[in-house]
Formats: sequence, C-alpha cells, structure tokens
Amino acid sequence: MPKRPVLPKLKMRNLTGQVRRTSDYYFANGGFADVWKCDWHDQTAGKVRSVAVKVLRSSWTDPDYLERLQRRLDREARVWSRLSHPNIIPFYGACFDLGRASTPCLVAPFLENGHIMNYLSKHPEADRLDLVTQIAAGLDYLHNLNPPVVHGDLKGSNILINDDGEACLTDFGLARVLQSSGFTTKTIAGTVRWMAMELVAPDVDDEKYSNDDDLTIPLTEPTDVWALGMTILEILTGKVPFAELRQDSVVLLSLIRGARPRRPPDHLMSDHLWEVITQCWQTVHSNRPAAQDIALALDLIHSAPEHQFGRDAVIAVLNQRHVPVFRPYCSEAEKPPLSYPCKWVGCTASFAHLNDCKDHELREYNSRRGWLDMAVKAGIDKQRKFIFTYL
Repeated sequence: MPKRPVLPKLKMRNLTGQVRRTSDYYFANGGFADVWKCDWHDQTAGKVRSVAVKVLRSSWTDPDYLERLQRRLDREARVWSRLSHPNIIPFYGACFDLGRASTPCLVAPFLENGHIMNYLSKHPEADRLDLVTQIAAGLDYLHNLNPPVVHGDLKGSNILINDDGEACLTDFGLARVLQSSGFTTKTIAGTVRWMAMELVAPDVDDEKYSNDDDLTIPLTEPTDVWALGMTILEILTGKVPFAELRQDSVVLLSLIRGARPRRPPDHLMSDHLWEVITQCWQTVHSNRPAAQDIALALDLIHSAPEHQFGRDAVIAVLNQRHVPVFRPYCSEAEKPPLSYPCKWVGCTASFAHLNDCKDHELREYNSRRGWLDMAVKAGIDKQRKFIFTYL
C-alpha cells in the first residue's frame, strides 16, 4: 500500500493591501469571527476575485480570551494553508489590515451557492448521495495525510458548494494536526448534535484521562467519522440530527443514555445507506470504519443498483475486508442465462465461470484502493466528478 502523502510545509500567502470590503455588513458569522465579502486584487493573475474573508470579531475585550481566539485563528490558517484537494475549499492567503493588528484575516473563494443545506433547499433535484460521497472523499484526504488532520467540526453548515455543484469542506477553526499521541486537544468542541458520544459522555476510568483534572476528551479521526454519519443523515433528510428534539440539552442527555437518531422513512433512507450511517455511530470508537472505506461504500451504493449486492457487501467494504461479498450467485451446476458480470462500479468485465469472476472482483477491489492512495498523493484530477469511480 502506498505511503500516506506528507502534509506540505506551511505556505501562507500575504495578501495585505490587496483585499477590500465590498459591503458594510458581514454575510456570515461564527462563534468568534465574522465573514465578509471582499474583492481581492490578484496581482499575479491580473484580475479581481470575489473572496470571503474571516475576521476576528472586534467586540472581544478580555485580553486572555482574545489571545486564545487569536491562537485559534492562527492555527486554522496554518492547517488550512497546507491542504489541497478538490473537496476542500482553497485557501488563498491571509491579510493583516482588515481586523486587529497582528491577527490574520483568512481569505478564501466566495461561493455564491453557500453551504450545502441552503443549496439543497434551492436545488432539491441535486444528487445528495453524490454530494455525501464527495464529503467523505474530502475527509478521507485529511485523515490520510502524514501526519493526519482531524476536522473537528463537520456538519452541513461547514460544507460549501462550489460553482461546479461540488461539496467542499470548510471552517478549519477546530482542525488539528494529529501528532504521535493520536490525539489533538483536551477541549470539547463542535456542536452537540454532531458530536461523538465519547465527547459528551467520557469514560472517566480510561487510563488516558486518569491524570486529567478536567476530564475532557480529545478530537480524533473516529470522532470525525461519527460526525460524518450525522452529516450524511442531515444531508439526505434535510433535517439536523435528532430533529424531533428541540433543545440541545435534551440531545446531550439522550446521547449520554446511548440514544441514536431515528431511522428516516424508506423513501429517504435505504437499508444499505442506513448500514453505512449506523456503522459511523459505533459505541467503541475503534470499531468505526475509516473515512476512505465509507467513501468506497457510498460510491458502490451510488453507482450500482442495490439489488446487485447485499448488506454483507457494504459491511465488507466498511470493515476493510479485501473480498466484497455480493449476493450468492447460482451454483456452478446451474448454467446461468448470462455470464457472471463484475459488480464493481464502471467495470464491464464478465466471465463464464464464477471463480474467475470472484478472482477478478478481488483484484479490482485491491486495485481501486491502491489507485485511490496514488491519486491522493498525486493531487487528484479535479475534472473527475468524484474520485472513487473508475471511468
């Protein structure tokens, strides 16, 4: 298996003096910063670009809290500037003349489509399964870097739609680069409806936290995977997780008691998709599938009729088994009316004998996994609709 691509060195472009606000009001805001629409006079390209600029809110006065916010914004810039993937919002650079002195203002493309939930409300015909596959591809890229990057705040409002109608992850304010310990921070963060249960109900007897006075839990790749499951549910149904519970405090209590979101009606959620989502919510975080395997499973579901494969095929991919287990063929003693076709997406191969077909499917599975790693390492062809389909 190819090695993980190494996270590039920091390369932050200084755009001070090149960015100007185009409005007196911000168009979006978060917990500690506002986002303004601006024009960037790109001197290299010789044109003006519409950009979104994240600026630390000027109303903060407590010096200690302000210092923490500045560190967080600086960390976001450091992480974001090192990422490059079709399903990650590009980072143009930072300017230092729109907010507080010495505090970076983060510059990225301004996307007219907005975040994914707003986009879907205006475009109900959009291919939602295609979009969640792209989201999983972006998360897989983060987790497969060396060292890995954990997003930390994955949800619908942090996924934007670019001009080509593709999903892109944004808002890396909680993102961390995982070091050798495998953990990121001792601070619980994110939104409760998307938060993994170990973030809201930690096992205080775990030896990792035996010397931790505040008993808080770090963000990890499995906590991202939990949030991915919640985000897939949100996008496919158009509703936030636990939509029937109005108060976040009630959601928090339900999570502590081991509750999970209810299954939506069948017309919104097939058995195969529900299997993928519920695997993301495994209580034991080490039992959750990797983002790469979630994306492979979503690609299989998206591109092939579900009657061609069973639940065990989805589980095989999610559990990183090297043999996709499809529905049983008729026995060799019964001559099939047609040859045995390969069940993998985009493959047109067919075989006269069952064993030959199974051997081919195994090779195809291993080839796709290896090709995926090489594609990520090479930077990925941005012209593909998403990266998991063989054409």
